[in-house]
Amino acid sequence: MGTQSTDQVRLIDRRTLIQAGAGLIAAVPALLRGERAEAQSRPKMVIDSQVHAYAANTPERPWFRVPNWPAHVTGDEMVAAMDKVGVDGAIYISPFSMYKYDGSYAVEVQKAHPDRFALVKPVDPDDPKVADVIADWKNTPGTVGIRIIMTKESNRAPDDPDIDRIVRAAVKHDFPVRAWT
Repeated sequence: MGTQSTDQVRLIDRRTLIQAGAGLIAAVPALLRGERAEAQSRPKMVIDSQVHAYAANTPERPWFRVPNWPAHVTGDEMVAAMDKVGVDGAIYISPFSMYKYDGSYAVEVQKAHPDRFALVKPVDPDDPKVADVIADWKNTPGTVGIRIIMTKESNRAPDDPDIDRIVRAAVKHDFPVRAWT
């Protein structure tokens, strides 16, 4: 086993990760409205920090796993529920348990309701092209963050090089990151 230089092994530091994550909180109102946030001049908005909308389990859009959830909560149904309780917008996280890393339904919902949803994309630490996936999502309207899916089976340590690769790509594209286990 050879010795690697510190430039090759250097992991992203905790402060950079925290600073990237803090960007999401400050950016949500502006992203939902498509403009820069000005805290003093805006009326208060109610933002739900995590929602999941999903279509019914069909051959056209099959679920990976069938959780003990309602048969569907479509984007339109989610907007109606938000209206009923006075929620102005939401961070929509593509439901991993149903769609795994496929965020296509989330994109459809955000396109139908661009003023209501900001997107968080689940990414796969085992995907060798995950940095390219993150770069592509930077060009997806409404995307505000990345979610690292860390399954129990992977048994990853926080300093895992694949996690570092995702965090570096996210920072490069100004995305906050959240890990999910």
